[in-house]
Amino acid sequence: IITVLLLIQDQFEKKMNQDAAGIDLVVGAKGSPLQLILSSVYHIDFPTGNIKMEEAKRLSSNRLVKKVIPLALGDNVQGFRIVGTNHDYLSLYEVEFEQGKAWEEPFQVV
Repeated sequence: IITVLLLIQDQFEKKMNQDAAGIDLVVGAKGSPLQLILSSVYHIDFPTGNIKMEEAKRLSSNRLVKKVIPLALGDNVQGFRIVGTNHDYLSLYEVEFEQGKAWEEPFQVV
């Protein structure tokens, strides 16, 4: 049992580190910092809400910020969460499509 628990712990740590790779800072609406990380990075909690667009633009124009990946989490369709973002999100997680392709216009669904 101890060996199984150690193996599960190792796999869990590897997956958590893999999902957070490349993410240095998460900015979100007022609320629980833990909930913000769990929903934005690991997608296992309800989102805290969105920040104002002016604030997001101000942060992205900072010379110390290399890349901004916006993330707006919504409801779900047939069990799949609706995620509003840009193509940088696909690059971060090295997404490959089983069918179809990435969106080309705003508000397209893939």
